[in-house]
Amino acid sequence: MLQIEFKFSDKSSKMDNLSSFDLGDMDLRGDLGTASSHSRVPDQSMMIVLSISPLLDGVRRFLSTPQKEYKFVGVDSSFAVVFSKKNDGKIDILVDKCLIETTNARQLKADIEASVLRFIEYLDASAVSPTTDAPLLDLHDAFQDFQHFSVE
Repeated sequence: MLQIEFKFSDKSSKMDNLSSFDLGDMDLRGDLGTASSHSRVPDQSMMIVLSISPLLDGVRRFLSTPQKEYKFVGVDSSFAVVFSKKNDGKIDILVDKCLIETTNARQLKADIEASVLRFIEYLDASAVSPTTDAPLLDLHDAFQDFQHFSVE
């Protein structure tokens, strides 16, 4: 099972001052390894809210087409996660060529959906309002699209 924790950086973590443009990090935990954008040299924090929509859209396209590989790179970052389809239908998730998880399409979709939902619930509890914040509106739209597509 892949777990992704999306979080604002320590410098951005004051709830009353959160912005969609604040930096944050991704922590990935799988059955085969872990990886994080946090505490890397050079710094690989990303604009976390702005990064999640392209992740959702990219993985959705990756899972619903014959595309063999999708490389996600965080916005304003060099942190990258590679999703790679194998011939047996399994999908490898790698960071820096290190294997984090091997899974199937249905489980990958469920794992990413659960991870993003936790972050959206955190944002909804914060002072960031999706009705006045365009990137948050984009995130909610991308999440709805991701929830409603089906994998085979």
